Amino acid sequence: MAWYHEVTASLRSLLGKKAEERMTEEEMRFHLEMETQRHIDEGLPPDEARRRAAIAFGGVDRHKEGVRDERGTRWLEDLGQDLRYAIRTLGRRPGFTSVAALTLALGIGATTALFGVVKTVLLTPLPYGNPEQIAVVWSAWTGFDQTWLSYDEYEAWDTEIPAIADVGIFTDGAINLGGEEEPERVRSANVGEDVFRILGVTPLLGRGFLPEEDQPDGPRVIVLGYELWQRRYGGDAAIVGREIQVNGEAATVVGVMPGGFRLPLDYSGAGPTEAWLTLAVSPESQGATAGPAFNPNGQNHGFYGVARLTPGATTDQANRQLAEFVAGLVREGIYPESQQFRAYTVPVTEQVTGRVRPALLIVLGAVGFVLLIACANVAGLLLVRGEHRKRELAIRTALGARTPRITRLLLTESLVLALFGGVLGVALAALGVALVRRTAPAALARVADTTLDPGVLLFALVVTIGAAVLAGVLPALHAARVAPAG
Repeated sequence: MAWYHEVTASLRSLLGKKAEERMTEEEMRFHLEMETQRHIDEGLPPDEARRRAAIAFGGVDRHKEGVRDERGTRWLEDLGQDLRYAIRTLGRRPGFTSVAALTLALGIGATTALFGVVKTVLLTPLPYGNPEQIAVVWSAWTGFDQTWLSYDEYEAWDTEIPAIADVGIFTDGAINLGGEEEPERVRSANVGEDVFRILGVTPLLGRGFLPEEDQPDGPRVIVLGYELWQRRYGGDAAIVGREIQVNGEAATVVGVMPGGFRLPLDYSGAGPTEAWLTLAVSPESQGATAGPAFNPNGQNHGFYGVARLTPGATTDQANRQLAEFVAGLVREGIYPESQQFRAYTVPVTEQVTGRVRPALLIVLGAVGFVLLIACANVAGLLLVRGEHRKRELAIRTALGARTPRITRLLLTESLVLALFGGVLGVALAALGVALVRRTAPAALARVADTTLDPGVLLFALVVTIGAAVLAGVLPALHAARVAPAG
């Protein structure tokens, strides 16, 4: 932490710069007066005494520079000077500054906007509890690589597969909401009472479904989505326990889900589900048999399945166990071998983002190349500008400025230019994200949730600094090698 104390000490010294400068001048004046008085005491006239004292003491400015170096604030003062000079210099060339800043802004804006999409879709965890333990369960047949489960399969996977701790099933659909409000048709899902628990999501208000409610003759209850609750019921906190009209019948609201909650299949389907009812099915109604035995003649494949894996288990383990179990069913003749039936799980993150991940990464790489091209163009502009500044840089060199000092000055100008471009780029990125949110299809997972959050803005800052270095380092090194004699 020595660097931290050094930096804070430098900042404190810089903030008290005027007071310290006054103290330094007073101390130097005191030493000059003492030396002058000594010469006067030796018999020299006052003017000659002051002259000899000044010669013995040396240059005042040299001593001031030494004191600044001792304080450790020299680099901060130089940086402040470089920044002020860069702003003045760029302000005198508005045409060059505008073209270079806009060129960088296009690259930075496109990269930032697309990174925002990638961060939301690929890097932000799904809003479930421990999503790495959640998988979507599928069946497959000849000609159907991904299809629904039967009730028999649901029961078997829930009880006979060690790597799977729990399985829940659900169906999707739509309902009509009536009552005092304007009638409205919304997307809905019928879910088993354990689905919310498997996903690890707790309602914002009220509760989820109880086992006794998830029965064919159970009470008619409903859980509302946050957006529907806000839009249709004004965010009324007293909605829990209230009866509303669902498909012409009364249903009691028992809970409201948190904002942004989605079932796994909502991310790649027709849009978000806004209300949830109980599944309320019995094995008999599905042609299923009691226990793990299968009824080969009565299986209705119409359920989506979601599973929570046993702690420490993986989808690969679950898939191997499912394959072994299904192979046993084929040997017993329950599933004809000609059907090529199989069951498998897909990690929920892969289910949601698997199809869009390659495309997003390819586009992000392409936009990165656009940023590199923008940096190359700005580097070319800076090289041309450096040719016109040879006289200025030669004078600086002749006055004692070394190559590192001139290089730092020119890199500071590149940084200021890139910051201008970065600010414009973030504005362009905000417009791009707003456009993406409006036009993104429902099947494009999570894109509509994209925002310019602090993480994306930090990325924009890093990209801006990187662009400043890429665009400025070669022109700065080239321009700093000017020969004063020439």
